[in-house]
Amino acid sequence: MIDYFIDFFEKYDYPKQAIKDLLSSYQTLLSNQDAYSIFEAIVKQYELDDRFIIKNCYPQLEEVASKTNLSPYTIYLLFFLSLSKITKEKYIAKNYSIEIFYESMADLKYKMLECYKINNIYGNRVPWWEDGFFDLTRVALGRLQYEIVEQDTTLVIGGHLISKGDSVINMHIPSSGPLTVQDCMDSFCKAAEFYKEYFKERPTVFVCHSWLLFPHHLEFLPKDSNILNFMKLFTIYNTEFDEKKSDLWRIFYNEENKPISELPRTTSLQRAYADWLLNSKPVGCGKGIFLFQDGKIIS
Repeated sequence: MIDYFIDFFEKYDYPKQAIKDLLSSYQTLLSNQDAYSIFEAIVKQYELDDRFIIKNCYPQLEEVASKTNLSPYTIYLLFFLSLSKITKEKYIAKNYSIEIFYESMADLKYKMLECYKINNIYGNRVPWWEDGFFDLTRVALGRLQYEIVEQDTTLVIGGHLISKGDSVINMHIPSSGPLTVQDCMDSFCKAAEFYKEYFKERPTVFVCHSWLLFPHHLEFLPKDSNILNFMKLFTIYNTEFDEKKSDLWRIFYNEENKPISELPRTTSLQRAYADWLLNSKPVGCGKGIFLFQDGKIIS
């Protein structure tokens, strides 16, 4: 497994310190017979039982962390890295391309880097999020990630009725670099092809529920912002205000709870948000939708 880890780390260009820390932690796990037997049994269950529900094993993984004095975040990441070797075969068995597997597994690095920025640990602080990639209900296709969900509201978009309960493609935006319209359009094309069985001859319906779609961004983000360009792809049909400001970590990471006047201003996004908050303005998220056909957004 260590050789597999090393190959995996090299493929995704993991930071050298992350590689060192994770390999050391895995050796610690291997040296604790009780902990490793629990860990190994869960991995084996994932391999053999197609009905295995990943989230049900998190208490056991926390027990492994306790027995080894390792952070649960580290154990979660080692767990998903171990599963990925098996997951590759599951993707192949379902006739998913190897490219889809590699793009989907890249999420482990994105979440690891977030964990390091917030907790100073190379691990995974949101294990529940990864479940979809490992039970094959969520995939990455280029810049974005997708899954089929039921539409939550009946809407008429561009003359097309989208009923509550209809199958639609829900998208997620990983923290993997610039969010350009061209990269998104390329990804939408891949998703429309991947999920074509759900829509037949009808336009493909995409939805997104994200802080990126907060309509008030139009009031304070730079006019050339990639976020604004992304927002403009959607019809935003619902706005939610968040008094707890629960998404600020995505912008300020481990400094999100500082007094507003002390928030970092390294990036243009941080500066825009800090100024907005200084003026006691609200934050939140939005729900958006668009129809896609023949490589274009049609409404």
